[in-house]
Amino acid sequence: NVFESVDINPERITLEITESMVLGNISETIKKMQALKKKGIKFAMDDFGTGHSSLSSLKKLTS
Repeated sequence: NVFESVDINPERITLEITESMVLGNISETIKKMQALKKKGIKFAMDDFGTGHSSLSSLKKLTS
């Protein structure tokens, strides 16, 4: 586990992602985000609403 090897608590990490990055392949992105979320990592979305996203897309990411 990389977090243990560098003595970092994953709950202290927030990854910033952009709307376009998420919508490129939303199903694959959700899988990866869920795996990281299980480790305690949080996400912040940058530039939401500047492209073609919708609140329904955002809801998929938060579940």
